Amino acid sequence: MENYEYSGTCLLGTDEPVSTDEGLEQACWKDAMQAELKAIKENNTWSLTELPKGAKAIRVKWVFKVKKDAVGQIIRHKARMVAKGYAQRAMPDQWQGSLLASAGSPG
Repeated sequence: MENYEYSGTCLLGTDEPVSTDEGLEQACWKDAMQAELKAIKENNTWSLTELPKGAKAIRVKWVFKVKKDAVGQIIRHKARMVAKGYAQRAMPDQWQGSLLASAGSPG
């Protein structure tokens, strides 16, 4: 694990936002969201592609978490963009090849 020192710049950062709008109100959470987007891009997690005819895009949401050390001091604000899994359905065979090819490398 990295040796991380908390800057203390997020005054209300002990509370995890419950919405994206709430997260965007504070610099520490905006920075965490930017770090997540940067990691997604650098890791080729996904790329934009044309949506197959008749398909609906799966929506995403932001999940926020305050990371603390053993004594309870904040060491990091973490934001993750996750798919809303309840919207996912099995896809027809004709879509699978093109979507998997555009998804980038796994993991």
